[in-house]
Amino acid sequence: MDPILFVTKILGSPSILEGIGPGSIDEVKELLDLCYREISMDPWPLVDIDGSKDVIVVGDLHGDLPVARAVAGRFLIGPFNQKAGDLPVLVFLGDYLDRPPEDTPQGGLLTAIFTMALRIAFPQNVILLRGNHEAAELFSDFSPQQLPEEIGERFGYGGTEGSLTEFQRTFSAYPLMARTGGGPFISHASFPRNKIPEDMTPGDTEEILRTLWGDPVLKDGFSGRMMGYGFTEKELVQFLEKVGSSCLIRGHDPPLQGIPMYDNRMMTIVTSRRYEKMGAGGILVARIPAGRRIGSVLDLDVIDIEL
Repeated sequence: MDPILFVTKILGSPSILEGIGPGSIDEVKELLDLCYREISMDPWPLVDIDGSKDVIVVGDLHGDLPVARAVAGRFLIGPFNQKAGDLPVLVFLGDYLDRPPEDTPQGGLLTAIFTMALRIAFPQNVILLRGNHEAAELFSDFSPQQLPEEIGERFGYGGTEGSLTEFQRTFSAYPLMARTGGGPFISHASFPRNKIPEDMTPGDTEEILRTLWGDPVLKDGFSGRMMGYGFTEKELVQFLEKVGSSCLIRGHDPPLQGIPMYDNRMMTIVTSRRYEKMGAGGILVARIPAGRRIGSVLDLDVIDIEL
């Protein structure tokens, strides 16, 4: 099947995606290859977004396919038939994989495929950032890593290793950060310390891990997972000054979601039912309105997605 036709079917009919199995593996591999080739033509690791359109920041989905569909339906697929030129730019913060809700078997795999289909169908309106769960091969003893098992359950275990390699190849092309014309800087977790984003290369593994794994150091000394990539308020402010941004929108830490931090220079956004009772609560996205200068995270429109 032509990959564009496959994308159209995935976005147009929920049963197509839920029904993929061993007979669909060739179509999925073609989708992966097309997504890889298209994303590889974009800047890496930083994508700049002008302020001419609304920007919707979508947090960690963690296999919550119904929420991913609800977000796409509200901001892209639904409005597309009415006024395509006014569509916002959706920036996904990564962590499409792992820990899916119980009602979504193989949710990480399906959410990754669905968001790739969105990127192919709306190349000017969808930015897929990489999360730490899409970079498991860079970190020893990463857990949980459910993608290999989900691939085997859906497509058969015989070709799991080859299929996993193709997913990892596609994820490796995903940018790590985005910078908006309205002020906010966007990444999955953190930011590089020893280089500005424009000077990074794919070989800068430590800076990549720092960007994907960093946690804010809180007053009691706790820095999330204690991975050695904590950042202080002072370090955040210094970085924002270097890149000309006003604040950081990130994901990665569900207990902090929706809470302004670091003198309103940072907010965590998570978009998954699994974590809707954590932090300030909700299934959140953040909107940066076109033409509005965002001086702090208090200027964002934080929206609770209701299913």
